[in-house]
Amino acid sequence: MKATSKAGEERVHKLAVRTFIPGKELGKVTLTPFILYKVGVFVAQLTRALEDFSHSFFDTFDHIWSLNHFPKVAKGLFAVRDETRRRICEEVLEAFNTEVIPQKAHFRKGHIHGDLNVENILVCETVGQGKSFRVCGLLDFQHSASSYLLYELVICTAYAMMAVSTEVPRPLIPGYVLAGYSSILQLNKAERKVFYNLIASRMVQSLVYGAYNAYLDPANEYVLSTAMCGWETLKQFWETPSKDLEKEWGQIVETYVP
Repeated sequence: MKATSKAGEERVHKLAVRTFIPGKELGKVTLTPFILYKVGVFVAQLTRALEDFSHSFFDTFDHIWSLNHFPKVAKGLFAVRDETRRRICEEVLEAFNTEVIPQKAHFRKGHIHGDLNVENILVCETVGQGKSFRVCGLLDFQHSASSYLLYELVICTAYAMMAVSTEVPRPLIPGYVLAGYSSILQLNKAERKVFYNLIASRMVQSLVYGAYNAYLDPANEYVLSTAMCGWETLKQFWETPSKDLEKEWGQIVETYVP
């Protein structure tokens, strides 16, 4: 748009006009089994909606936050001062290299949003028995990419586990998200095999990059937002045997009725 200054000079300004989307960020509500189930349903519906999408831009587009580049997190580990936290990160990195990478050839491919964190998913309150919410909006497509479909579910689940408020024990959150997702889509054998490791990988990726960016810019509080609950959640999650959690997740998928 053009505007004229008091001195009579004509100036050109760029103006971005966007449609307002009502709703509340998922991270600002208490996560319940029902909400987590609906979020899982939403991830599957989004995956379905993007099945036929393609654009030449994404043939070469890539970014550092892709889980494909998770091993690069090692370069930022110096910013994690706590020895126990750094050791866990190193163990997750090793598991990614030895257990996840060999399975990647069997992952389903497609287009993903790429950043389904609790600040990008909007929920609206529903009318009915009790107070509940439904997913009603999605923000921030700058990490959208042609990638592995499993990453979409993993990213969403990892950030839900690090949310501030939840009624669900954090290690069980993946079970309810997976229950919703599985009502529409199914993970294949290779994807199920690495689901646990990839959730830990995304948590490490977020926490290490947060620590690294805080090292570069100590005044930036936003980069440490996941650290409030994230480090303790990661520790609890990683120190629980994967087989135990996978068994509990399976029971939730089989028995939970929204």
